[in-house]
Amino acid sequence: MPESKVDTVKANKRSFFIKEILIYIFQIYFFFWVAFLSSGALTSEDLLVKYLDNVINDRVLITLGFSFVALLITLGTLVILSKGWKKNESLEVIFDDVVASVPRTVYYFGSSICGTCLACALFRFFNPGDSSPQLWLYLSLSTGVLAFAYGYYISYWCNRASINSEEEPHQLS
Repeated sequence: MPESKVDTVKANKRSFFIKEILIYIFQIYFFFWVAFLSSGALTSEDLLVKYLDNVINDRVLITLGFSFVALLITLGTLVILSKGWKKNESLEVIFDDVVASVPRTVYYFGSSICGTCLACALFRFFNPGDSSPQLWLYLSLSTGVLAFAYGYYISYWCNRASINSEEEPHQLS
């Protein structure tokens, strides 16, 4: 028996969410391992602090802001170019790919901070010090959830037409 449109859209939304959360989790996992390896397998507080200073500093928010401004400039350029040409499928593919980079940029910054904070939490669990592992877990969780929410909703907004269509979702198997 064929599914109703509502069931198909729900399946599309669920599939989309699962895909996005898995992408984000594996980015966090990746950055955890970068921090782990950069700190000598969490054996050196000095190396971990040095890595942490490279990931979390005053320039992170500035760089994130510049990334969004640069992306808007790029998108604006693409829109202007598309107005000058007849419907161009190649340009539409490029435009879609550039738009898709917005949530990935949010995921990149969020997952790098989240993964690094997880490594700090693990370090503090085995090497008690000035800060507690709970503090680092809280920082990791709050940054991770916030960045995922922003990135996910931007991605959802950009893909809502295909998610809400009657086409069958691409299932993760």
